[in-house]
Amino acid sequence: MLLIGACTLLLMAPALLNGRPFLFYDSEQYFNVGERMLEQVGEVLAPAAAAPAAPAEAAPEAGDVVAREGGRASFYGGRSPAYSVFLVGLTALLGMWAVVLAQAFLGAALITRFVDLVLGGRSAALVLLAAAVCSGVSSAGFHAGLMMPDMFAGIGVLALLCLLIGAPRLLEHAVLAGLVFVAATTHQSTLGLLVVLTLSAGLLGLAPLSWKPARGVIASLAAAIVGAVALNSAYAAMVERITGHQLGSAPYLTARLIGDGTGARYLRERCAGSTLVTCAFATDNYHDHNDFLWGGSGAAHNFVSAPPEVQRALAEEQAH
Repeated sequence: MLLIGACTLLLMAPALLNGRPFLFYDSEQYFNVGERMLEQVGEVLAPAAAAPAAPAEAAPEAGDVVAREGGRASFYGGRSPAYSVFLVGLTALLGMWAVVLAQAFLGAALITRFVDLVLGGRSAALVLLAAAVCSGVSSAGFHAGLMMPDMFAGIGVLALLCLLIGAPRLLEHAVLAGLVFVAATTHQSTLGLLVVLTLSAGLLGLAPLSWKPARGVIASLAAAIVGAVALNSAYAAMVERITGHQLGSAPYLTARLIGDGTGARYLRERCAGSTLVTCAFATDNYHDHNDFLWGGSGAAHNFVSAPPEVQRALAEEQAH
């Protein structure tokens, strides 16, 4: 545990040197989603007698909120519910440093275990070196201190690798598979990465090789992926039922294409007489994709300030 503790401090070093955890613009959305979810749970669990009586007109229905906000909540609700609750729960109990500590500890424990498996034994010096390199050379140190789910991409990959190359006992097997499951719920890109790695491991199991992943490991990884997909699907269905809109996200691909100029040129060539809402954004000179999404640099049109119906049209047109 002392070695893992030392590695944890190494991964926390960037945030400690900064004097505070790192925040990104999108961190606010995770906090908002987590707070709303925990509030809903609290209302369900709280005794009815403890809730103060309120006039009917003071408690708008979900449909009224959606009508007022145009279903915008379905976009912001696209953030991972699992990471949102993790972020808000730890912050409410112990502050944001608890999130940094938890993320760094998970990373440190997995780095330690992975190095042990690769070496076939314990070398404290090499474990510390690996943690120092991850913290100082890679982005792991920054992401450990960031209030975003990026750290869980590395956590998921390391947990998956430890399952594949090790021969863990039941408890360790369950913990590693659980970490793969949790990581897969934190972001769609992390889920996609873990799906590809799991499929690759499954193909290795079918190949005529001297070393093959254990069938039980492949089954556990598949179960973790299926469980993550099921959780995200259930959450999406809940959001749609509450807001009346399908769960969505900002049109990041459109933003990338228009922001770098290629999409804007394409639209200017093809938009004559077109009814596409995206065509209204073809005439602005965007500095980058963030300019298209969030405004700035003098752009007249941007996603975040557009009316809700335009936001939904942009997302739908990107999908087609």
